[in-house]
Amino acid sequence: MGGVDRNDQMRSYYAIPVSGKKWWTRIFFDLIDRAIYNSFVLEQESPNQNKRSLKDFRLELAKKLVGDFCSRRKRCRVSEEGQLGRHVEKHFPDFLPLNDKGRRKERTCKVCADKGISKKTSYFCPDCNVVLCVAPCFRKFHTA
Repeated sequence: MGGVDRNDQMRSYYAIPVSGKKWWTRIFFDLIDRAIYNSFVLEQESPNQNKRSLKDFRLELAKKLVGDFCSRRKRCRVSEEGQLGRHVEKHFPDFLPLNDKGRRKERTCKVCADKGISKKTSYFCPDCNVVLCVAPCFRKFHTA
């Protein structure tokens, strides 16, 4: 019982905090905590390792597991030339092409979509290749 009690004691110092309604998540993280402590004990018993605390062991383990991971999404930027061109040149709205039945296609306006509004239009800027409402979005897109 000495090993089990020691495992429980050491696990309680730096336990992974879990809050959830699912019973299996608590058991899963309990098993992970126990595996971390067991690996710490094995490292302490090896003759070539220097002694360190459980906290230092857990911190180094976490750093090695995370590595160079970054949770931020890599967002691509639109080239500067494309943005500058729409401010300098004169652009004129045009209709979207007809579909198979001879009706105008409709798509969501870019400026309205950026505001969170789902507004359909059949106009676009052929130079920028962007779907825009004629008024006021076409002017806003080319001046802003």
